[in-house]
Amino acid sequence: MKKKIELFVTGLVLAGVGAVANTGTLTAYQSQPHTITIIDKDMKTQYETREVYLDEFLDANDIELSDHDLIYPSLDTELKDGMRITIQRWNPEVEIILNGKSETIQTQEYMVADLLRTERIVLKEDDEINVALNEIIKDGMEIEINTYETGKKIVETPVPFATEIHNTSSLPDGVSRVVSEGKEGTKRQVVEVVYFGGEVKEEILVSTEIIEQPEPKIINKGIHVEPVYVPEPVHVTKHVYVPEPVYEPKHVYVPSPTHQVNPTVNWNGKPYEYTKKLTMEATAYTHQPGDRWYNQTASGMPTFVGMVAVDRDQIPLGTKLYVEDYGIAIAGDVGGAIDWNDIDLYFNSPSEVYDFGRQHKDVYILKDQSIDVQALRGA
Repeated sequence: MKKKIELFVTGLVLAGVGAVANTGTLTAYQSQPHTITIIDKDMKTQYETREVYLDEFLDANDIELSDHDLIYPSLDTELKDGMRITIQRWNPEVEIILNGKSETIQTQEYMVADLLRTERIVLKEDDEINVALNEIIKDGMEIEINTYETGKKIVETPVPFATEIHNTSSLPDGVSRVVSEGKEGTKRQVVEVVYFGGEVKEEILVSTEIIEQPEPKIINKGIHVEPVYVPEPVHVTKHVYVPEPVYEPKHVYVPSPTHQVNPTVNWNGKPYEYTKKLTMEATAYTHQPGDRWYNQTASGMPTFVGMVAVDRDQIPLGTKLYVEDYGIAIAGDVGGAIDWNDIDLYFNSPSEVYDFGRQHKDVYILKDQSIDVQALRGA
């Protein structure tokens, strides 16, 4: 419209003389007031205005619109005389039911989350709401909210008294008499109460205290008691004979020392005492003329049946022995393959060595180390 006015004025200027006469007509056109009706919140108000557009009229008359208010026609509409303008304010009516308590309010908020924030309703993780927080508010909407809340209550309850019955012979048999009436005590309990949706969900006992002790009811009951005869005590003097002590010498037997006898082994009908018994892995060997070590031993003695090779760390060289199924022997030789629990027995022929093979034999360390093994063996 402003552009139309500018073009119209320009045309008047170009028209020369006629422009002066028409200028008055232009001024009258611009200043001519319009009568319009505003309908806002069901209230009708008439205005006279010289504004050209609706938004200019609202600004000039301090009529404010919120972001969610609706107006018809649109703000860029050119005003006309007799025009009706309707404003629908965003002010929906909402019913909020919080933990069973209902309240109806009008709000200018647009979304449910904004409404809860305005009403200072804070939802926790386990709370429940029947609409989405990002849902747009509608007129007549019902919002139901159930929240968890906790509180404490103090409960005082009576503590029953006990009844004590005392038997007595001061009353006739079977007759009872109340000595003192009982009195209840008082117990105080602190209880934590969990509510959900305004209703009790759970009660948790926190503490219990007896603030007043109960007093028992005491009853005396008569019983019949038979008299008990107690004889007079009789003094009796007792004479106790205590014999004179008699001295009796004690004879302690001390056995005479005995000779320690060692176990024996028999060879050729004669017993030989031994001090130690070993179980060893026995092998056999022999020397033949032409052998590198023929008739040579670690002890320097010649080889003969009765000569055995040992590990000198287990059995020292020169030790006299008895070998099971072999006889009296002497540890007179060593060998590279002989280790700790091994023993190698000398035989005269390879066939004897082959027949002997490898066996486990008991080996006895003889007590008498002065035995001449070579003489006994006839070597």
